[in-house]
Amino acid sequence: MLTSSFLGATSRVTVTVGETLVVAQVASGLLPSLTPGTAVRVTLQPVPVALDVSVN
Repeated sequence: MLTSSFLGATSRVTVTVGETLVVAQVASGLLPSLTPGTAVRVTLQPVPVALDVSVN
């Protein structure tokens, strides 16, 4: 877990998966347990998502 941003009912978190940054929306109630440095597991949920791809 790298960073988090409170957005109201949902929050945005940035985590690393290997060398890849992943930005995800989570319920804001999870933020107290998602402090920078916390190890997390990333799973995909069967809901619509918006992806942003950039060229390295």
